[in-house]
Amino acid sequence: MKQRMFLLIMATALFISFSPLASWGAASEQQAATPNESQQKKHYEKNMQERLGKLGKQLDELKAKAAAMTAEAQKDINQDLAKADERREAASRKLEKIRKESVTTWEKFSTELDQAADDFENAYKKAKERFKK
Repeated sequence: MKQRMFLLIMATALFISFSPLASWGAASEQQAATPNESQQKKHYEKNMQERLGKLGKQLDELKAKAAAMTAEAQKDINQDLAKADERREAASRKLEKIRKESVTTWEKFSTELDQAADDFENAYKKAKERFKK
């Protein structure tokens, strides 16, 4: 009797694990990812990489200009440059996070990355304004 019960339980477990319902969640996620969605993700990543790269290069140029300034003038600007650098790193981390996300889930994080990139750009602009004064 115990052996029959054990076989019945095992047979049920095998049936459930090989049934279409067991793999339904994974299959539906794979089906949801269309080639267009994949292209959108790649396009977004590329555009964001270019945006962050351009801002990063501009920030590095400001740092080089600041290095040529007097110590007194550097005090004020170095704080703004450091803040812009922090924002750059935060945006880069969020871009890496999106790169690791699947094609079907990356859009949830794009708003965070957009905000981080905007924060970086605003911090850069603030630092750049210091040079105009």
